Amino acid sequence: MAVFGYGRVSTTQQTTDNQLLELKQAGYQVDYWFADTGVSGKVSATQRKQFAELLHKIRDGETLVVAKIDRLGRDAVDVLQTIKLLEHRSIKVIICQFGNLDVTSSTGGINNQVQHPTGKVPRWASTTNNSRLKNERRS
Repeated sequence: MAVFGYGRVSTTQQTTDNQLLELKQAGYQVDYWFADTGVSGKVSATQRKQFAELLHKIRDGETLVVAKIDRLGRDAVDVLQTIKLLEHRSIKVIICQFGNLDVTSSTGGINNQVQHPTGKVPRWASTTNNSRLKNERRS
């Protein structure tokens, strides 16, 4: 079965190269890489051009790997809807940020819901925030 990777950046000045590198460093051989560039996380995953193409190409039972949960959506409702859509097709969703957690597994699904009680992806899960925090620690 194939492994699909997905990345997203909000501006055209950014690149998804680091997201793909993170998947590879986590040990995933990504067979198909899809990336939306210049697309806000506010846009539902299923409405993004490359994510929609990924949904068309990925087969039931295959695996989707993302570096961070906020690549799948800005708030918990969008993220959970996307995960449920994939889970319904028996597609495993792996989030490297959570130690390669399969959020479609019974443990991962529960863990994912507990981490989003406010309906928003928490600050610690934000790629932008994590980068800022790392930079602050270096200072």
